[in-house]
Amino acid sequence: VVKQGQEEKEKEYRCIIKAEKEVTDDMISRLDGISDLVLQQATPIRVLHRRAPLTRSKRILKIKARLLTKGEVEECTKSDSSLTESLIGKLIVAEFTTEAGTYVK
Repeated sequence: VVKQGQEEKEKEYRCIIKAEKEVTDDMISRLDGISDLVLQQATPIRVLHRRAPLTRSKRILKIKARLLTKGEVEECTKSDSSLTESLIGKLIVAEFTTEAGTYVK
């Protein structure tokens, strides 16, 4: 039984992703273009005591992504120049809009 209204609700998440290699514009475009992605999610271990151990279909409705600017990287690294230089081009801000009930970690 789906909770009433849950199928219409959305949740938004924002995160910073550190890539191992320098990120290209094409990579950002591919990530930024994702919409209506269907996932098969198992019940997380931490909630098994109150939820049935099932696999549920959940959707990521859209993803917006961009590289952090040099200024934003400097702000994150407290102006540690060697750390800043090692992270420029590798930090992505991603915003996910998901169907309510999607497990995000």
